[in-house]
Amino acid sequence: MKTIPVAEVFGPTIQGEGYLAGRPTYFLRVGGCDFSCLWCDSAHAVLADQVSKLPRLTADMILEQLIALAATQSGPKWLTISGGNPALYELGEVVSGWKEWATAGQVAVETQGSKWKDWLVDVDMLTVSPKPPSSGMTNSDDFRLFMARADAFSAPVTLKVVVFDEVDYEFARKVHRQYNAVPFYLSCGTAMGGLSGLWVPSPLHQAAVGSPVIDSDYSLLDRYRWLAETAMHDPLMADVAVLPQLHVLAWGHVRGV
Repeated sequence: MKTIPVAEVFGPTIQGEGYLAGRPTYFLRVGGCDFSCLWCDSAHAVLADQVSKLPRLTADMILEQLIALAATQSGPKWLTISGGNPALYELGEVVSGWKEWATAGQVAVETQGSKWKDWLVDVDMLTVSPKPPSSGMTNSDDFRLFMARADAFSAPVTLKVVVFDEVDYEFARKVHRQYNAVPFYLSCGTAMGGLSGLWVPSPLHQAAVGSPVIDSDYSLLDRYRWLAETAMHDPLMADVAVLPQLHVLAWGHVRGV
């Protein structure tokens, strides 16, 4: 029987980014990722040595945990599946099971668009998050193929790009220009310890990829102000939403929120 490494099952909490920002949701974070972004805030769900220690659960076991969590309260109907990369696994039974158990239950998924799984057509919201240069990763032809498939979705599809600096911002502009019919969200990058250790870049400098400028006094709100002011004066980005990570503002960098 196939099993899935599970990093976290928690909630209810508030979605901090993208289309559902500010909405109550439960979270399922799977372990394992085909990317290793320098600033990733979920090392426990990405680094191989840590993922290998995660519990491996069947779809039924995952549903049991989610239902046990949600059954004790009249919580939200949304379930958000993130990672790692959820598209590495077969999660269709989790999606259908949550919808069947939670009356009017809805499922949102976030992935970088590097892998396709057919069960994605059954979700209610798909957020595709290509990684900018500051991540140290390269988006390949797989992303374009993924977006071509997502274009046939009946459910809403959105794009979200994390931005730390001017180089990332130019990447976001390029993506938005190419997929201008897809609702687009800019997410202000948050200073934190990433996979590479301390990762605190300043968007006022064009940091070399893999060698970010360290500026520990440059706060999330400072970066958000810079990103908002940059986008609001850019005609190309007049229809995008610019957000900080709301969960970080509320609770800081802790798990389970």
